[in-house]
Amino acid sequence: LPAKGVPVVVGDVVGIEAGVVVSHAPRTSELLRGGSRTRVLCANATLLVSVNAASFPPFRTGLVDRLLVAASVADMHAAIVLNKCDEGMEEADLEMLARYEALGHAIFLVSALQDKGFDALRELLNQHTNVSLDIGQIMFGQTCTASGDSMRQYGNTKSAHPKKWVVMDIECDAGCGVGSLT
Repeated sequence: LPAKGVPVVVGDVVGIEAGVVVSHAPRTSELLRGGSRTRVLCANATLLVSVNAASFPPFRTGLVDRLLVAASVADMHAAIVLNKCDEGMEEADLEMLARYEALGHAIFLVSALQDKGFDALRELLNQHTNVSLDIGQIMFGQTCTASGDSMRQYGNTKSAHPKKWVVMDIECDAGCGVGSLT
């Protein structure tokens, strides 16, 4: 459990005494979420990866743009992954990806079905010890969600279908909620 007054976020390197977080090392980066109250989402990440579907749901650049700006502010590298490329892609999406690539962002077109595009992505991920991933899309159909924010997961159970969920503790140091999302 964190000691009172010691702010800890995902990625922090911490000192623990008797099961209590008592300090954390200086952060090399902070990924921030703005709004009415700015908060740190993760620390010490060197790479942010936005994972998006190529066609369903349609690729939308709004969230990708916000993530790229947040990565830039945090002085992090950023990459964009489009999954399900075997389903085809719109010409306009390919043109937008070319613009992102011209700005220096790594682009990966992958297909799990065809096992394509993963070698280069794996190579990039292996160059970084701390990576922040964002799927960038809400999944449709039955989906399993996992989060270290167990209270948020519990709050989402009212929307779950089927009405099955589990909350578990991982090594007694963090809550992790898993629920279905339709």
